[in-house]
Amino acid sequence: MALVDTLFQPYAQRLLDCWCAQLALTTPAPDKCEFRWDDDVPTPRMANGVDECKCGFGWVRMVTWYPTTEDTFPDADPEPQVCPRLWALVLEMGIGRCPPDGDAQSLPTSAQMLAFQELIMGDGLGMRKAVNCCFTTIDPLERVSLGRPLRVGPAGKCLQQYMEVTVMVGACDEC
Repeated sequence: MALVDTLFQPYAQRLLDCWCAQLALTTPAPDKCEFRWDDDVPTPRMANGVDECKCGFGWVRMVTWYPTTEDTFPDADPEPQVCPRLWALVLEMGIGRCPPDGDAQSLPTSAQMLAFQELIMGDGLGMRKAVNCCFTTIDPLERVSLGRPLRVGPAGKCLQQYMEVTVMVGACDEC
C-alpha cells in the first residue's frame, strides 16, 4: 500500500481547486488544469497534434518543503530539526497560453494584442483570487507568503506566468 500524504496534499488540492475554478471563468478557459511535477516551470506537452499551450494549461505543482518556525517563516529554520513543529510548503500555480503571432503575411493586430494583454492580466487576477479564496478567507490566521509573479517566454510560442505560494503547515503527529 502506498503512503498517502495527508499533511501537504490537502493544501495542494485546495490551491488546485481554487485556481482551476478561477481559470474556468476566463475566455478562453484553458483545456487543462492539473497537477504537474516538472522540475522547473512545466513544459507544454505535445502529442497527436494537440499543442497543450495553444489549448491553454493551468497547473499547480509542489516545489519543495522544509522546516520553519513562527519567527523565520517563510524562510527555513536555521537550526537542524529532527522532528519539526512547522513546515513551509512551497507550491506553484501557473498558466501557459499562446500569444497571437499572426502569419507569414501579417503581424497580429492591435486588437489581438490588447485581447491577449487583457487575458494575461485576468490570469494574474485569478492567481490573486485563488490564493485569497483558498487560504486567507478560509482561515485568516493561516500564514501564507506569495512569491513575485514571473513570466517565461514566449518560448516555442508559449507564454507562461506563474507564482509561488508558501504555506505554513503544522507538523501534527508525523514523528
